[in-house]
Amino acid sequence: MTCHRFLRAAAALASLTLAGTAGCAGPSGDDCVATNQDEALACLGVPADDAPRHDVGGAPLPESYAPLGETKAVGVSAELFLVGMQIAPPTPTGPGALLPNHAVTVALSDDASGALGTTVLDAVPPGATWETDATSPNPSGQSTRAAAAADLDGAGQARPVVAYLDTSDPADAGVVFVERVGAAAPQPVVTVADARDVALEAADVDGDGEDELVLGVTSPAGGRVYVLDVDAAGRFAPIDGATLTLPAVAGGASSLELAAGNLDRDRGDELAIVFNEEGNGGASAYTVLDDASAGFAPLITDAALRVLDGGSFTAVVADVAIGDVDADGKGEVVLGGLTELTTRSCYAPRHVYLVLDDAGDAPAPLAPIAQKSETRRYAPSSGCDEITVNLAARHVFVNTLDVDGDGVDEIQANLAVFDDLRGGALTERYTIDPAVLAGADGRGGSALVPSTTAMTVADIDGNGRDELLIYAQHQPRVVVWGLDGPDLDTAVFRQELTLPTQRSNFQDRIFPIVLPVNVDDDGAVLKYSAATHRFVFTEPVIIAAVAAAPCAEGIGQHLDACTTSYGLSQAATGGADATVTVSAGEFISFEAKDPFLGIGAEGKASVTASASFSASRAYQLEETVEYTTGPLEDTVIFTTVPLDQYTYTIVAHPDPELVGTTVTVNLPRAPVTLQVERTFYNAHVAPGSFQVGPNVFFHTPGQLDSYPTEDDADVLIDTGGRARLGPLGELVDLAGEPLGDLVDHLLGAGLKSSRPITVGQGGGETTTEIAFTESTEYRAGAEISFEAELAVTGGGVGVGETIGGSVGAGLSWGTSSSTIYRGSIGAIDGDHFADNLYSAGLFTYVYNYGDPQAPQFEVVSYWVDRQGAP
Repeated sequence: MTCHRFLRAAAALASLTLAGTAGCAGPSGDDCVATNQDEALACLGVPADDAPRHDVGGAPLPESYAPLGETKAVGVSAELFLVGMQIAPPTPTGPGALLPNHAVTVALSDDASGALGTTVLDAVPPGATWETDATSPNPSGQSTRAAAAADLDGAGQARPVVAYLDTSDPADAGVVFVERVGAAAPQPVVTVADARDVALEAADVDGDGEDELVLGVTSPAGGRVYVLDVDAAGRFAPIDGATLTLPAVAGGASSLELAAGNLDRDRGDELAIVFNEEGNGGASAYTVLDDASAGFAPLITDAALRVLDGGSFTAVVADVAIGDVDADGKGEVVLGGLTELTTRSCYAPRHVYLVLDDAGDAPAPLAPIAQKSETRRYAPSSGCDEITVNLAARHVFVNTLDVDGDGVDEIQANLAVFDDLRGGALTERYTIDPAVLAGADGRGGSALVPSTTAMTVADIDGNGRDELLIYAQHQPRVVVWGLDGPDLDTAVFRQELTLPTQRSNFQDRIFPIVLPVNVDDDGAVLKYSAATHRFVFTEPVIIAAVAAAPCAEGIGQHLDACTTSYGLSQAATGGADATVTVSAGEFISFEAKDPFLGIGAEGKASVTASASFSASRAYQLEETVEYTTGPLEDTVIFTTVPLDQYTYTIVAHPDPELVGTTVTVNLPRAPVTLQVERTFYNAHVAPGSFQVGPNVFFHTPGQLDSYPTEDDADVLIDTGGRARLGPLGELVDLAGEPLGDLVDHLLGAGLKSSRPITVGQGGGETTTEIAFTESTEYRAGAEISFEAELAVTGGGVGVGETIGGSVGAGLSWGTSSSTIYRGSIGAIDGDHFADNLYSAGLFTYVYNYGDPQAPQFEVVSYWVDRQGAP
């Protein structure tokens, strides 16, 4: 076998450096010479196959796959861009004076402490054309302005952009303007005759790390959706071939809802569009478009929102969101709507919810995976008075949010928060108190529609848990609901914060905008670095050193029976197939210092969790190993982990020195675990690598007198292999120097076989074993924990992680309750038996136990009592 590009093998695990890629100096086997770590893996027989990356369904992952998506924000506290209402910044004694501005940006938490509180960051001078909504023929769902938070330059901040119609100037009739708030003058982008409604969404449709704008406009002639790109000069223009035309609606009253998110495993965002007809005689239809790389191909076109649950129900008005609600690392399309528009406040209208699967490796892409129909009341069921309550539900606000910070989205629909689909199909987890919508008299005060109400979600304090923000214009406040508490065990879902505002008459239509934005560098924002996927191997890590069974030549012994087995399954008693399982976790590597220290409450855990969702859906992460030594042969069992490395660049960070540095996400494939004879291993690892020699084993295979005694075995177990017994029974180190009392060095962990075995006579064999049961306190791998900077092949980035059996270790191994280690000793023929009688026992312990800076692995060895030797 010739050498390919492999991993650089171990150079004393406590301090390893990267080595360049090199060719093998010779074939594998005894003649192979390794001068570096890459060559060492080839000489040790590690296969170099760079198999295609596959998703969980077996389909190849796209070349554009990135585990964290194109962009990942960590510890970012969202700010709010508020339009339409006037706020009264709170003071220590209560609400302050109303600001004259109708458009402001506020922070709701302190970046340093995370404490909730309101700070006004910016205020748009009064008089902006878009600060109030122009009169619409039917103000229930149509608005002449909309806003989105967009990172248009890839710098990591998502700033407000407004699209609007200027109805004050007849010359601008039907012209849609786009303005980057506070950054540039308005620009006309499209003209739609008799335009009535404007919708806006930001989306990275081409996966380049810079957002585009998705603009929706309706008129009596129907609807149109445009994708707008921005050039280097900041000019917006529709992308050719990226315009969707929707059919005309009788009566001409229609509105659009837009959502963007990644529905597959490439980096570009897909688009979901809901086209609502205004009125009970209309209907709500949705369309899903692929990303730019697929030419915005329609995946679903003009489908009615219909739910089958106790009947067939069709929505007349709906909203849409995209989020990963089933923990598969890809977004799903979530729709919610009403089957009728009512003006009756005491009536419980029927709500319908529909979740469509992702468009990637789903068994049936974009097929319904959850649906529900229910009636829901927003006013008290008893004593309800239509005249005084005046709270009619005419819309369902739909958002996806990670309310508990576990990396999987829940679903919010008006006042209900449904658990992610792991908790069941649309199981209501939290309910927001309807009092948030009550009027000044406590009964109600408006219609629940976009013209009077806004509901959105954001992580306002950077702790990884999203909050829900609600504004109803008849209420003098924006309220924030979320899980309040330091940990999920004690957190309570409740109202956490109030931002005072002016109260508007319920007959007005201010079309409030509550938009989460990111206008500062309070967290880390990562962007995928193009063409930075590498396939590499980690350097080899020793799992176990397994001693040759104590046997000898020249004494008439049945040598073929002299073996040691590591990781056998005792299915007859344990009932399990697993033996020693080797698994790999997700590594996060940094070019400089850890960029997540002090970033929010999630930090590195958020990145690792996101990588874990991606890896566990796209890779096989573990293998089961079982090995048996040959006669008179010590064996080294080692593993190397194939890694797919993905590099992200930090584009925004509180520490300017870290901007431009990189973070590498390492997703493991199944570990490659091999056994080789001990002297072969030592001869073929790279110069300076750890050697398994007299530092580990007392014995020489084939020399019975060289094996440790049972007392020696006890010392090795108790000291983690650091000590031996001297000639006078004293404790000495490997160099023979006294160590002092044993009690000062009791750091070890291990097991011995329950009794020794005596070699038999004839042509058979005698066996001894160590069995792991449910009550066994010592477990292979579980006792091992050390830090190592593992080098990798092919010019990749080294990975530093905890290694061992502990939870969260990057590379770990351990036994099941059905595992045994077995030693077999061949019998001696009759002519030699009496003169060579001996007994032996099996023992195992962790080498270098308790030393986090030194390589740790399991040693399986024997003690020998030459009781019958002359």
